[in-house]
Amino acid sequence: MTKKLIFLSFIVLSILISSTLINLDKAKATSLNVQEFSNQFISENAHFTPLINFKEFKITYKEILIKADVSNSFVELNHAQQFGFLSSYVKHLRYYLRTELKSPHLRTKSINIICKTKDQTYKLTNCIPDKKVEVKSDSELYIDNKLILGSKEHKILMEQYLHKNPQFDFIDQDIEIIRYATKLFNKLTVGGNYYNHKKDSKVILDLVTEKFGITEQEYSNIYKKYFFLFE
Repeated sequence: MTKKLIFLSFIVLSILISSTLINLDKAKATSLNVQEFSNQFISENAHFTPLINFKEFKITYKEILIKADVSNSFVELNHAQQFGFLSSYVKHLRYYLRTELKSPHLRTKSINIICKTKDQTYKLTNCIPDKKVEVKSDSELYIDNKLILGSKEHKILMEQYLHKNPQFDFIDQDIEIIRYATKLFNKLTVGGNYYNHKKDSKVILDLVTEKFGITEQEYSNIYKKYFFLFE
């Protein structure tokens, strides 16, 4: 009896070790995916290049942790700009996780970015309050552990800025498209409470492209460019 217990214990232990190693390999591979996306994002958005230098990408059971250095140019931005810069990257990352990587266990993890200078530590936290509505997330910016700005306050500041600056008239149609898509989403999913990614996204895409006479790629480009204004 004792030999059987020892043998069974050995089998269970072997399975646990194998499972752990497999999960570690998956986490490492996914970390590389996130790193590749981030490098590509920087290369495609030249205004990001002088501001941030990604150093480390780590995926744990609870979070996606990203460490980076930021330049003096980043420090010189006001808090709203710093928040907008980091949250824009995070939301594009979430879009990538949701539509390209298609990894269910990653899509709802918290994302934390820690950026350091010689004198300060910036931290942006991003989480999904309702795991059933993974397209909606909230961010908070901390400087040296002090809360500076959140998503709701930043959204108000951005909309005020757009209304006060007429030079941005050229994006009016794009914003109209995003507002229309947002209204469709809220109506179709009852405010996001009944969201089916595969079904609802296709319905919204078809209605938006038909109404505005644009292609799916054109809508995707508009969405990725402006959707962080209307979370």
